[in-house]
Amino acid sequence: MSSMKPDTYKILSRAVEEGAAYAWNCRIFKYQDNPSDESAINAIHDAIMMEICEVFNFDENETITNFDSRR
Repeated sequence: MSSMKPDTYKILSRAVEEGAAYAWNCRIFKYQDNPSDESAINAIHDAIMMEICEVFNFDENETITNFDSRR
């Protein structure tokens, strides 16, 4: 009997790509015409993490702690 195994790298790569594209197309310039590097990086990071959280489950406390300590 064969078993299915997800390709974690492909799933994560797709989430990163989709998050970066979303940030670039929708988030970075949403409120500012000329955003600072810091605000662009934050928008990209947040969008990528949002996409990753769509396909991977994390302990809620761990996610909040790690997300908040980044800044």
